[in-house]
Amino acid sequence: MNQNRSARPSFSPLRREHRRPSALLLAAAVVGMTLVPSALEAQRPGGRRGGGPMMGSSIAFLLEKAEDLGLTPEQTEQFTALQAQFQKDNAPIREKMAELRGGGDREAMREVMMEMRDNDRAAIEKALPLLDDAQQVKAKAMLEERRGNRRRPGGD
Repeated sequence: MNQNRSARPSFSPLRREHRRPSALLLAAAVVGMTLVPSALEAQRPGGRRGGGPMMGSSIAFLLEKAEDLGLTPEQTEQFTALQAQFQKDNAPIREKMAELRGGGDREAMREVMMEMRDNDRAAIEKALPLLDDAQQVKAKAMLEERRGNRRRPGGD
């Protein structure tokens, strides 16, 4: 009886040495699935997750939708200049936010976020008059939809 057991093939037709590469491939796949979403997230406009003006200004959002809005090259140039000014104005505010992260002072973070939101609104107030009436209606609808998506789980 012992002779029959030793003559039987093992559970796997592959020897142990041949199974190790599979374990390495599995480990590499797990690492890849962890890193790839982070890399893709970094390529998103604004480079951050979540919502609010930190995610990217409303001007940047409208620039991404330039074709849908029917922006002319001149309007695109004007919006790009407004976006650059917005980024410049918000640089010290972003630094302040970075200092507050992890500190647990939620009220101070909230105030900084409100300041960024106010800057975003001011930039939009400068941008909307650059659009014709039809573009303004479309831009306002896009921005409202964007805000609505941010409030719902799984939104933009």
